[in-house]
Amino acid sequence: DLDREMAACIKESFLIAHPKGFTTKAAIDGETQMLHTMFQQQGTVESIRNPLEIKEALKQTSLNQGQRDAVVHGLTTTDRFCGVQGFSGTGKTTMMKTLSDYLLQSGFTLLGVAPTGNATQQLATTGIETMTLFRFFSLKRD
Repeated sequence: DLDREMAACIKESFLIAHPKGFTTKAAIDGETQMLHTMFQQQGTVESIRNPLEIKEALKQTSLNQGQRDAVVHGLTTTDRFCGVQGFSGTGKTTMMKTLSDYLLQSGFTLLGVAPTGNATQQLATTGIETMTLFRFFSLKRD
């Protein structure tokens, strides 16, 4: 019985209820670790592109204003990592593909990191290298 299984998972703290559904401790831990890493790397790199140039170029795309703003941010930030979140179907993958194309033009590559395998598979359809949060944090980095 599904209700019984759900209740058992909640009781054992495998599933954690919140107003919009359920999550797991592992998902919360992974996202917390990612946020910590993002905060540590704020202001550690130089901006890649000129914001006025990018804004003008993006007018020629089919991206909506929110997607354009995200691409501009990704190309002009001085932070090593940028986070993107949004509901399914809101254009995150399309925006990331555009950002990746501009980064490649500037000699950089984009690494997509997502909390689930399904999210990484969706992003990988664009040709962007992707991995899960778990894999990202389990890699040894210099």
